Amino acid sequence: LQMRKDNIDRYEELDSNIIIKFPDKIGEKITSALRGENNLDSMEIIPLLDQDCRSFVVNIGLERFKATLMDLPCIIEGQKTLDHKTFFKSADMSQLLYVHENQQGVNFADFDPYKHDHEFIRNIVKKTGPKKYELRSGLTPPTFNVRETR
Repeated sequence: LQMRKDNIDRYEELDSNIIIKFPDKIGEKITSALRGENNLDSMEIIPLLDQDCRSFVVNIGLERFKATLMDLPCIIEGQKTLDHKTFFKSADMSQLLYVHENQQGVNFADFDPYKHDHEFIRNIVKKTGPKKYELRSGLTPPTFNVRETR
């Protein structure tokens, strides 16, 4: 999104929507920071320039994680509210950023999720081929294994 400098003053807030799946340990830290229970120093998402443009590095405080941009099996409609009564559509999301848990004994630079993250391969994705970036299931229980049942 590119905007001229004089137009920026007219917008109080620009919406940006992203779905991110964190490992449980990191998800708990982020949840408690959002509740105000602890302080999260910083979070940064950096794209890596690889041939498929789906690899990222996520920095949370002093910890670094690799992440992969995955295609959801269904389009998710994001909604927003200002008064907790009226909701309006704010975005359509069709991708999820999957943050991989750091594996013991594997150098960060050498980490490949398709070789080292066994939970990711076993439960989350189709294994190989041109559709290796498609998730098997959606975000809710009714969309479990939805790609196989369609």
